[in-house]
Amino acid sequence: MKLLHINPGFKKSFILPFFSCLFVLLTIIPTPAMLLAQKLVKDSILVSFENPLSIQSPEIPIDSIRDIRDESPRTVGKYEVTKFLFIPVDLDIRTEKPLSREILEALNSPADRSSLPQIRLFIDEFNLSKNSGSWLYPRYLLNAAFRVFWYHPDSTHFIGEILYEVPRRPAIFGDKLKNGFQKTIYDWQQEFTTDLNTIAVSLADLETPRLENLRTEAYTGKSINLYSGVSYIRYTDSHVIDWEMFFSHREARRWFIRTGGYQLRFRNAENFESLSFGLSRDYLFHRLQRNFVFRGKSQLMLGINRWKDIQTINHEIYDALIFEYVLGQDIVYNVLDKRSMLFGIGVQENVFYIYSKDWQFKMGFSIYLGVKL
Repeated sequence: MKLLHINPGFKKSFILPFFSCLFVLLTIIPTPAMLLAQKLVKDSILVSFENPLSIQSPEIPIDSIRDIRDESPRTVGKYEVTKFLFIPVDLDIRTEKPLSREILEALNSPADRSSLPQIRLFIDEFNLSKNSGSWLYPRYLLNAAFRVFWYHPDSTHFIGEILYEVPRRPAIFGDKLKNGFQKTIYDWQQEFTTDLNTIAVSLADLETPRLENLRTEAYTGKSINLYSGVSYIRYTDSHVIDWEMFFSHREARRWFIRTGGYQLRFRNAENFESLSFGLSRDYLFHRLQRNFVFRGKSQLMLGINRWKDIQTINHEIYDALIFEYVLGQDIVYNVLDKRSMLFGIGVQENVFYIYSKDWQFKMGFSIYLGVKL
């Protein structure tokens, strides 16, 4: 009896197409893991705008609220969590009813619309978010923008745009995710109601409302700006060049905080050079006037060193690393709500650690040049 003999060339020509077809089938046919992932992506957190007893209703009738965002009418934010240790899940933060209806019902404005001026609201932005947090920045944040119009059947007058940046820190022992977002909404409702009552008084007195977060000029720019710039810092025995880039929402308060972004730092000292990368970044801003802001920054950095005296001094391997903490204060030319060039001067304090040099403190003069887009 002869055994079946398979040509080796046939094996080679068969194996590759077989596994190619198997790979295609596995990518087309849904597997339980794929179905689970699709189900997880659709998870959502439901929040409400029910008017708590501690929040007083506004004293001005609301003609209507119109949502002109690009988002779904029920979506008020997105957040990513991790389930089963490693599976990323996108959570939609949603309302039971459309956002405009939720807000209108929660405001519970006066039913009598005959004797008081009425206002009409347009929702340009409403976004809840949560970050990992830092020593300065809270975890929960609500950013919103409403255009406000004085409304009359015969005419409509633009009052301004109200901006909101409502931060909230979690409780000492932590909040459940839904409770954190819900409490942030309640904080915003209190501010919003107070602002509407201020507008009502101003309209009754035929005056322009005086609100810190009210812009009376029409704005057509972006809600988020890109900041990028370079700083030159001169110390007594060295000089440093810092590059930074971060994103920032429009300013809704005179004092505001930004975090995150990217930073590189090059140091040229007498006997070494270093290149450091930012580990954490916090910026504290205070708007001094329309064209100038005070900026304070706090940064942790880790870098590598290149020693210039390597030919004469035997350095330990630990000397290859540098750990830095940076504090900076400067006054920056930064036009409110405008894309512009940025220019600032100030001082900077730097504490850094190198194994063979131990801890060192430096203080120097800084010049900043950047752009806001």
